[in-house]
Amino acid sequence: MYLFPNEGHGFNKPENSLAFFAVTEAFLGSCLGGRVEAIGDDFTNSSIEIVHGVDFIPGLKTHLSEN
Repeated sequence: MYLFPNEGHGFNKPENSLAFFAVTEAFLGSCLGGRVEAIGDDFTNSSIEIVHGVDFIPGLKTHLSEN
């Protein structure tokens, strides 16, 4: 589970949209298989907070520890 504390029901900040799409793509890729683009700098200037489930998304824990 992840949150964007400065957003409501939709996304106003493009940086938050990009972070949302990156995490969603990584999660679906782990469930459905196939190629997934690396998260890279998709969290830059985003307010994303990972509350639970870091272990369900391959590479996310490593990415978070680098930032």
